[in-house]
Amino acid sequence: MKKFVIAWAVASASLYLVSLLLGPDMEFEGILPVVWTALLLGLLNAIVAPVVKLLTCPVYLLTLGLFRFVVSAAFLLIARSVVHGFWISGFWWALLASVLISLATTLIGSIIKSEDD
Repeated sequence: MKKFVIAWAVASASLYLVSLLLGPDMEFEGILPVVWTALLLGLLNAIVAPVVKLLTCPVYLLTLGLFRFVVSAAFLLIARSVVHGFWISGFWWALLASVLISLATTLIGSIIKSEDD
């Protein structure tokens, strides 16, 4: 349970930091939409992403795994339509946001792991 809460907090922090970086092209109306968006993205990545990865395996192989960012962008667009208070301009901004979220999550996660050692 502790790992889940930490992962959720890291995802929320990453989303918030990327929204600050992208400015008006990715916005949250308060902290609650950030938390709900992080939860929804986590659920989509846990449940739907493996199925998508299996169905699009050749595309993943051809792009050396970069298609993952396209899938993440699609998940951000799904979250935009589900979570009230979250807005992102369109697919290209979602694609950029998915790359930045991945980088921010990796950076924050490595900082947290280095503090545990």
